[in-house]
Amino acid sequence: GRVVAFALWRRRRGHGRSGFGRLVLIHGRFLLTRRRQGVHQSGLSPVVSAIDASRLASLGVRRPIDIAPVPIDLTILPQRLAPGAGTTIVAIGRLVPKKGFHAAIAALTMLPSQLKLEIIGDGPEAAALQEIARNLGVLDRISFLGYLPLNKTLEHLARAQIFLHPAIQADDGNAEGTPQSILWAQAIGTPVIAGASGSISDIVVHERTGLLVSPCNPSSIAAAVLRLIGNPELGKKFAQVARMEVVSAHDLTTSVREWRSRYERIVAIRTNQPRQFSTINPDTWKPWDAAAAVCGIEPDKVRLSGIGGQGLIFTARSSSGDLYAIKLPIYPINANKMERELAERPILSEARILEEFTKRGCPWTPRLYNFDPSGRFLVREFVTGKTLQETMLASTLPERVTLLAALMETARNIFELIHREKPAPFIFRDWKPRNLVVVEGRSSPLIRVVDVGGIRPAKSVSSNRLKVCIGTRKWSHWSPEMLLSSGRVYSSSSDYFALGSSVFYLLVGHAPFTNSEANPHRVMAAYGEEMKRVNDEWKFACEKCCLPRNFVDWVLQCLSPSAEERPTSFPT
Repeated sequence: GRVVAFALWRRRRGHGRSGFGRLVLIHGRFLLTRRRQGVHQSGLSPVVSAIDASRLASLGVRRPIDIAPVPIDLTILPQRLAPGAGTTIVAIGRLVPKKGFHAAIAALTMLPSQLKLEIIGDGPEAAALQEIARNLGVLDRISFLGYLPLNKTLEHLARAQIFLHPAIQADDGNAEGTPQSILWAQAIGTPVIAGASGSISDIVVHERTGLLVSPCNPSSIAAAVLRLIGNPELGKKFAQVARMEVVSAHDLTTSVREWRSRYERIVAIRTNQPRQFSTINPDTWKPWDAAAAVCGIEPDKVRLSGIGGQGLIFTARSSSGDLYAIKLPIYPINANKMERELAERPILSEARILEEFTKRGCPWTPRLYNFDPSGRFLVREFVTGKTLQETMLASTLPERVTLLAALMETARNIFELIHREKPAPFIFRDWKPRNLVVVEGRSSPLIRVVDVGGIRPAKSVSSNRLKVCIGTRKWSHWSPEMLLSSGRVYSSSSDYFALGSSVFYLLVGHAPFTNSEANPHRVMAAYGEEMKRVNDEWKFACEKCCLPRNFVDWVLQCLSPSAEERPTSFPT
């Protein structure tokens, strides 16, 4: 959906402001009803398009609204190629209603038979779209290519005669923001036809950088296609202007510099301090210096890497070339002793867990090098590589099956270690593709865990979540009982639910459940209603992968909304 980004304060465990302006991404259709107060309190309001800026202004926001265009990497573009035999139209995106692919298929019936359509992407509408094409008699003219790595996708774009993005606004209000697929096509030089919905008109200006068509109107799509095919020079003219605008406004290098400037402005406004993250809170200095001393480097060589829910993550390289990850607490401004201890507690807990993994020689977690006994810092191995989420998006189906084997091996070893711990088991709680990194193994990929900060004893009821998590369309790796309790109720079966969600995501391409039901009395019923779709999508994906039946059934058991019905061991 359309995304509106703006900065607001994060309050941490009721201890006041942490000292950082936070950037929050919100679906546009939720903006009017759920985030008014956050918008008015934000220190900076960047949005991705002029249309979203207008929507934000309509809420009464009087502070400057900054338009931050969606970036793409212009250094990896292939050369524009001559279209192959026949004429090819390419469409890219998840197979969901808002993409409008059903209209593109219907439009094909009104176009010459030599025109072919390639659809790159996968999703819950795959079977339905193929059935529509079969019923309309055009299935033989359409190639459903599924997910492709980015380089292969760009190759198809480079040789296409037309890029078609017939987006619509879905029944639930979901609409497009700034689709990167359009930007890629424009940057390569492929003429674009797009649906006039969402924020698309910001990047496809009708009769200037492409053609806009009426949403969900096959006749309008067919007329636009015939116009560009009958007048190739017009398509080239649109493509040339579009490429110049993309290079000018959407270059990744420029965008990185602009975002860095935005973050520094937030920090400078909120802290009234010089624009350096290291000076946000005076309490940060002492553990900063101590951690640097442990690494044997100068404090000014330490660089901020990220801000997590439980600490600040920095990187530092030693004189021998080793790369360290340093984690420090997020102290509230003017924190008292109790507040400092509360901020240090998660760091100490994570350090002790990593210490135990390191003692046992566990290759699936980062090695712990050092930590402060009071929890002021920990120093661990910095695991380099792409996350499982990033790797999946750039992998073919056979490659994802190989990743599945690595994922199961890592999960089996980690779960057996923590779930069998004496005197009481531990629960991972935050198993998800973004916390897993793919590295090269001796003969096959190895998946390593990079964040163990969520691990808790099974009997613990602590949580760093104070807000209700249901109905947010986030935390989809959390089981229903965790969502309903804001992370306070969990067991080993919760970990198997999260693992099942990761496996489903890896092979199907999206999370199994939507977490869209906000009524706590309806949550379990909503999960039950979605289970049929989850079952169908999972079995369809497994048929293409030829996975064993016992594993297929085991994953579905992991995804059961009921904790009692989930397995607590791995399949044989």
